[in-house]
Amino acid sequence: IYHIITGIYSLNSYRDQAFIEERIIPMQFFRKIPIVGIPDIRVIVFSGVPVMAMIRIATLDSGGTANLTKGAVGVGIDISTGITTYGWQKGKTIRLFPGTKIKLRGIKIPNWEEVLKQSVMAQKHSKLGFAGIDIILDKKKGPVVVEINARPGLSIQSVNQASLQERMKRVGNISPKPDLERGIEIGKQLFTEDFSYKVPKDVRDDVVGIFEKITIRNEANGKQLEVVAKMDTGAYRTSIDEEIAEKLGFETGDRVVTVKSSNGEEERETAEAVLVIKNKKVTTLVSVTDRAHMRYPVIVGRNSLRNFLVDPSLNIHKTLDDEK
Repeated sequence: IYHIITGIYSLNSYRDQAFIEERIIPMQFFRKIPIVGIPDIRVIVFSGVPVMAMIRIATLDSGGTANLTKGAVGVGIDISTGITTYGWQKGKTIRLFPGTKIKLRGIKIPNWEEVLKQSVMAQKHSKLGFAGIDIILDKKKGPVVVEINARPGLSIQSVNQASLQERMKRVGNISPKPDLERGIEIGKQLFTEDFSYKVPKDVRDDVVGIFEKITIRNEANGKQLEVVAKMDTGAYRTSIDEEIAEKLGFETGDRVVTVKSSNGEEERETAEAVLVIKNKKVTTLVSVTDRAHMRYPVIVGRNSLRNFLVDPSLNIHKTLDDEK
């Protein structure tokens, strides 16, 4: 730092400025792959729509940098599912990670929905119509944007075995320009790989079973709680137990809603809450009531399940009784 501010690295030998950045501790999600650097994800976003993505993995040949021209491995990512497709290194398509027997195809990228959201938001805030967004998955924070590229390299086409120009043409005539959620939805619909329809439903981010572990968060104070909730399409609104509301410090507002139940109609207080379901954040108004006598302290109503498919055949998580 002293060398920097005294101008040793300055072109004119003038005093300079040192920038101290927060350290990112990468999330370890590649099993058995010898990671020698920090893998990063690049998403190309055009007019609010994610059109192409890849993950770059540093190797010994690349000197620990995620630079494809220096020998790093690039792996294409299916926009719809966040699952890896084709591997590429030094101008050739590869099936296995160098020096191992680890297949590069079929790896699920964690927090994929949030990666897409961060990418589109970064492109919109940059005011660039076309941008390459570089993201690193931090161990604690999840997806973190580290760079916005006005002229990203075009090798992402080789990695994905697809034409970037053709994909941009399919998006260019969309009017009006889509908002955040609509842009992601368009990208998923237009640029899904054929294999994504064969992906098991329990791997996809938009399919839930009747019972799911979710996180309830109070954005006002940052408190959150993980619970097993029942996905109840028969109920319109999400309902949480009053004990949970108290633990999370929810302040029930003046708004009262009328809820129909097996006991008839009743008026309930409400609170603004954030539900995290399958890594997707849902901001919703929840009703607060005494559910101590019920099997599940939380039921998630269809108003909070608009972007999900509920598959009754899935039993991903145990019930509360089983866990006890």
